[in-house]
Amino acid sequence: SCNLQCPSCRSELINYLGRDRDNVEEKLRQVNEEIAPTIKNLYLSGTADPFYSKSFRQWLINFDPSKFPNLLLIHIHTNGLLWTPQLWSKMKKIHPFVKTAEISIDAATKDTYENHTRIGGDWEKLKENLEFITSISTIKNLIFSFVTQDSNFREMNDFIRFIKSYKSLKNKNYNIFFSHIINWGTYSEE
Repeated sequence: SCNLQCPSCRSELINYLGRDRDNVEEKLRQVNEEIAPTIKNLYLSGTADPFYSKSFRQWLINFDPSKFPNLLLIHIHTNGLLWTPQLWSKMKKIHPFVKTAEISIDAATKDTYENHTRIGGDWEKLKENLEFITSISTIKNLIFSFVTQDSNFREMNDFIRFIKSYKSLKNKNYNIFFSHIINWGTYSEE
């Protein structure tokens, strides 16, 4: 489930309900009850947004570190729109483990972000949340990603300047990652 409808990865808004959500819940149950003691690293999620997905969000809020005795790291991969101080405060038990994160942005301007690459996005909210996310002390490494496509490739240099404008990144390791668009069956090859 994701709160955005990005043309690079989906042709419609996806919010798992019913059987699909039950399948996600079952996988999270398996993680908690069957393999938790063996897990050292968790990556959430890369194909959706862990803060929008009700299953993942509840799992993060109710996280029980005692079930994960070998856990070293939780990596959060998100679009950043829902990573607010309010939601983060509800997830206190994951804080020591969240040492890395990737924020997918795909734009350097409000118009491109809201109208071309992040349909349903809010540029001002993203910028506000980035101020917060870049200041979280446990996060030592950040990745800011940008899927290049026809609608945004002219903003690549501006994206670098945009990310570098966050003063709280001065004491963090961070990378700016450009990748080419991959067709996940969202659009025709033409």
